[in-house]
Amino acid sequence: IGELKARKEEAARSTRHGIEFEECLFSVVQSEAQRSGDVAEFTQSNAGLISRCKVGDVVVELGPDCAAPGARIVFEAKEVQGYDDRQALVELETARKNRGAQVGVFAYSSKTAPAGLEPFRRFGNSILVIWDNDDAATDLYVKVALTLAKALCVGEQRKHAAEAADLAEMEHGVREIETRIKDLDQIQKSATTIKNGAETILKHEHKLRKTIDEQIENLRERIGALKGLVGGEAGGASGT
Repeated sequence: IGELKARKEEAARSTRHGIEFEECLFSVVQSEAQRSGDVAEFTQSNAGLISRCKVGDVVVELGPDCAAPGARIVFEAKEVQGYDDRQALVELETARKNRGAQVGVFAYSSKTAPAGLEPFRRFGNSILVIWDNDDAATDLYVKVALTLAKALCVGEQRKHAAEAADLAEMEHGVREIETRIKDLDQIQKSATTIKNGAETILKHEHKLRKTIDEQIENLRERIGALKGLVGGEAGGASGT
């Protein structure tokens, strides 16, 4: 009974009902990949091209309708304390080699990510995001990472085709996405600050209103008592 209760409490704490961090990431990636005809695979338990190596939790293979059909994107997810960018980039390099991928996405858990990191950054063909599997709003970072990774895959292919003009336009788009993501994060932080401030003001307003109501009621009671007293005195004087 105690174990069942603990499981229920754990499920209640998570909107995804306690699904493992990596599996939860896969569900978001798979849903987004299916929308554009790409194939997502959960590879966490399977060895890759490197002997006995299982690095690379999720692999997306771009579909035939994409400008880079067959290109692969690997996702590595970590909900572990102590991981920094240097380790993340090294792990992504291994993941790309192990899964035969052109681009890698590393998803930090918001619960364990180092303090002070931007939620979305790119280092060449490596994309780093901070994601909260209990907050669907942060799914946006994963979705944008997948879209950006696809653009990078297409860019890699078009380099060989010498389509410089299209590549420059895509690079501009990549930069624009990175900038807008930073703006979005700042807006979210500002909105949260405003929301918290508004909640504080409303709590203070409620407290003041309650105090005023109490004082009004107290004043009414005193006025009632005085009216009774004054009425009694007036009756006594009339009798005299």
